[in-house]
Amino acid sequence: MRSILPIVSDRDRSLFGPAALQAQENVGVLGGAVSRFGKSFTGEPEAIIREIQQDHAVKEADTLLVLASPSA
Repeated sequence: MRSILPIVSDRDRSLFGPAALQAQENVGVLGGAVSRFGKSFTGEPEAIIREIQQDHAVKEADTLLVLASPSA
């Protein structure tokens, strides 16, 4: 699974900007079970598009689900 967090405002930048430093896949514990957390794409939309185009897992996926949250 991949997460996409576009940074399109100063508020986004203040909330999610540091997430870009942890963009690689990680293993952690979720609900008591060892879980794999996929890569996050965080940044300006144009940069995210370039990164997604290079991601092997995205290229091989047969399903893409995009959930948009309403702007605050």
